[in-house]
Amino acid sequence: MKCSSCCIDKPSNEYPLEPLTDACHHPLLQICIRCCLKSVDSEGVCPYSQCDGEVEPDSESAAIYRLQLESVVYDYRDKEVSVSQPQVAVSQLVSIPLNLSVSFMSGDTAIISAQSLDSLNAFKLKLQQKMDDRPPVREIKILMGGTSLEGDHRTLADLGIASGCTGLRAIRVLYEVPSDLNKIRFSMSWGWPENNPKNYLDTACITFSKVGDHIIHLDNIDFRSTWPQQAYRYTCYANYIQHCGNATRDILRQRSTSTFNVWVQNLDNLVVRGQPVTHLLFLMSAWRRSSMQGFRMPTLEFYDSARPTQSLSESTLNFSRFCGYRGLIVCLLKKDRGIWQIVEVARPFNYGDARNYSPIVGVCRSVVAEFG
Repeated sequence: MKCSSCCIDKPSNEYPLEPLTDACHHPLLQICIRCCLKSVDSEGVCPYSQCDGEVEPDSESAAIYRLQLESVVYDYRDKEVSVSQPQVAVSQLVSIPLNLSVSFMSGDTAIISAQSLDSLNAFKLKLQQKMDDRPPVREIKILMGGTSLEGDHRTLADLGIASGCTGLRAIRVLYEVPSDLNKIRFSMSWGWPENNPKNYLDTACITFSKVGDHIIHLDNIDFRSTWPQQAYRYTCYANYIQHCGNATRDILRQRSTSTFNVWVQNLDNLVVRGQPVTHLLFLMSAWRRSSMQGFRMPTLEFYDSARPTQSLSESTLNFSRFCGYRGLIVCLLKKDRGIWQIVEVARPFNYGDARNYSPIVGVCRSVVAEFG
């Protein structure tokens, strides 16, 4: 389609996915992203003549446009120069419409309309609109056949993605743990139902070993691991994974917090009953109630234990939308390309609790099989 400003034919991935301002009510597919940003940078306004929306060059909407522009594969300043294929003119490029099914860790599935010449980054922007919490695009990773796709500037065609492609999955990587950071504190907290601190959620860390396609459930580390009569069962996890005991209570805020310490870099050497520990899943579940309904704003944060007031995540993860369920698998700690990653899971479940982990282990196993 032709941009009405620069009059150059460009594929759809070079046009905005959302308006620059709340005042923009005009069509989006008339002026390309590059021309929109030229207007923002030079005049601080939306480029459409019928629109009077003012836009700061450093605004969030302009930043989103710049991010999308970075993913453009073809450079149109010469009107036909291709970055990846210099001899191919723009007029010779053919973009094929795609309808792609993508699975999320939450258990949801979305159908995404895309073009074969869309870059991986542009595809992530479309995925972002389907995700409940609209995470930053840089946190979204796409898996195909269990392998993370790399190269945000590569097109879907280059990556072998076509209509009917199966096994596409999207994950949100909350944090990649640097090699010089070892001990991380995971904090799961909730507000008291009816302001009663005796109503609480149980938390647990479920460990798995995955070697190839072989997945073995190892242990459920919960409050029992702190009991003297049970401690012997968990000595193999000393200086690796620690449940910190009873939840702490904040009387002023009427909230409780349950924490785990994980020595992340030590996990490379953790072997339990002859099996390497490769996946840790953290969860919370109701105990005295049939669901988490009434527990206000259940959240996850994680910290460098040496700096317990500075969260490593960009924002507190709020799981209030899952309070109607019995429990929730909150996050996954796993290794990818040699780096330990904290990945949001946000998968609810209605069966199982600290008295019976079997149904929960089954859900966790599915997560490891599909996304691990």
